[in-house]
Amino acid sequence: MLNIAFCDTNQIFKDLFKVNGTGLQLLNQCLTELEQIQMGQYQGSVRQIQYLSGRLAAKKVIQNKLQNLQPRWQQDKKYNNLDIEIRNHNLNKQSLKPQVWLNGVPSSVGMSISHSGNVACAAASSRQIGIDIEK
Repeated sequence: MLNIAFCDTNQIFKDLFKVNGTGLQLLNQCLTELEQIQMGQYQGSVRQIQYLSGRLAAKKVIQNKLQNLQPRWQQDKKYNNLDIEIRNHNLNKQSLKPQVWLNGVPSSVGMSISHSGNVACAAASSRQIGIDIEK
C-alpha cells in the first residue's frame, strides 16, 4: 500500500518563528541531531524550510505507514518524530535516495520526498518508490 503526505512550507516558516522567535524548540521536537546538521548544510532559509517541510511530511507518512503495518495487538505503539530519522547522505557526503531509520536501525520502508514552490510531499511504500511534484 502507498501512503502520501503533504506539508505547506509557508505554514512551517510561520511556525518556526512563532516558537520563541527562533524555532529551536520546533526543530528539537521534529528533527534528530543528524537531520538538524544536514539541514544546516543547505544555504539559505528557503532551502532549509523546504528540507524541514520534506522531513515533516516524510515522518508523517512513515508514522501512518507503520501504523498500517502493525498487527492489531500492537497498533497502540506510536513512533514520534525523533524515533524516525531520514538519512540521505553517506559518509562521503554523497546524496542518496532517502533512507528510513527507526530508533537508530535501518528500515525496509521505501521513501521518496519532493518539494516545489510552497508544497512538500513524501511517499512511503513497502517497496522502493519515487514521487515528484511540480508547480
